[in-house]
Amino acid sequence: MSVSPSSRRGFRRLATAVRSDPHSTEICVRLCPEVGSTASTSTRPWSAMPHSNPRRAGCFGGRRRVVELLSCSRAQRSSALQCASQQPACLAAANPTTSRASVIRAQCSDGAHARGRPGMNIPVVAIGGGVGPMAGVELHRMIIESTVTDGTDQDHLEVHHFSRSPDIADRTGFLRGQVADNPAEGMFRSLEMAARCGQMAGRQVLVGIPCNTFHAPPIFSRLTELIAEHALNVRVLHMIDEVGSVLAGQRPGLRKVGLLSTTGTRMARIFPNVLEPLGLEVLEVPETAQDTVHEAIYHPSWGVKAASPVSQEAGAQLAEMADVLCDAGAGVILLGCTEIPLALPHGHHRSVPLVDPMRVLARALVREAAPQKLRPVSGAAPPVK
Repeated sequence: MSVSPSSRRGFRRLATAVRSDPHSTEICVRLCPEVGSTASTSTRPWSAMPHSNPRRAGCFGGRRRVVELLSCSRAQRSSALQCASQQPACLAAANPTTSRASVIRAQCSDGAHARGRPGMNIPVVAIGGGVGPMAGVELHRMIIESTVTDGTDQDHLEVHHFSRSPDIADRTGFLRGQVADNPAEGMFRSLEMAARCGQMAGRQVLVGIPCNTFHAPPIFSRLTELIAEHALNVRVLHMIDEVGSVLAGQRPGLRKVGLLSTTGTRMARIFPNVLEPLGLEVLEVPETAQDTVHEAIYHPSWGVKAASPVSQEAGAQLAEMADVLCDAGAGVILLGCTEIPLALPHGHHRSVPLVDPMRVLARALVREAAPQKLRPVSGAAPPVK
């Protein structure tokens, strides 16, 4: 099988680079030992070398790819060597239709590939979505709304949304013993993809998960364990901790906090475990009414998770439960399921501020990624948001 002109040229360029720089040799050997060692030692014509045809050899995943090193300086190749064992260095995909190589720069932590491109030292924001799917979309919207830019697309944060619902088990079902799979396992696989994206960009990955119930210790702790076990280069913000910080910092006179949530969130005491040590009393609807809240979220036909836009039935039931919390003396009401704000979209209910944890998370992601880009809170919005 003959080598296409584009592949032949690419491998010749690789051979030249490898022979002239030991760093290139080692990078190439790590990426494809047969090609690297042959290129550094052989004097035969490149087209006659073993594995010179990447499709036949299976090198680089069986595609017509070559390692492009000539576009990098020796200093850059030296830096690339340090991360070559974790990610592709200076890869180029040979395009047989245009007979030219499309260069993908070495994605190294020194950011040399991004020289001259603004914002390339800012962390990549990743949304661990699919929990439920619309919540991730809303979080992305809120991140954009919370970001100050110069009016151009390029001045926004880089946000990657991984919405992989089929791979992430139901959180409430898991907490109630109805589902065996821990949702943390599927979310971890999403974060592996996010980490790879950050690795390719040479930047830190900052993660937000728009699901209150996911922050239950049996789930969230398992996710942090998996991240540590695999040394994944991601940082996950804890949405409930962020809510506690906002309530304690912005409403020092607050004493009673109402909570509307899924049954799983209620069972796991996700919010009380964070808010009670801050001196806040958490008010919830009576246990006999909890099924009404849960049904408004989970009903298969008209629940918030099932129907978009929100059905009248779901909106009416959640408004009725918010009335119960107002009557109990709540100073604010936490919308403790990321879909509930879709049904209660206004900032207040009967003059009581509604706190959307997802908006708190969005602002926290912007603050941690680029604090200078965090938009000031509008005077018209509830101060807790």
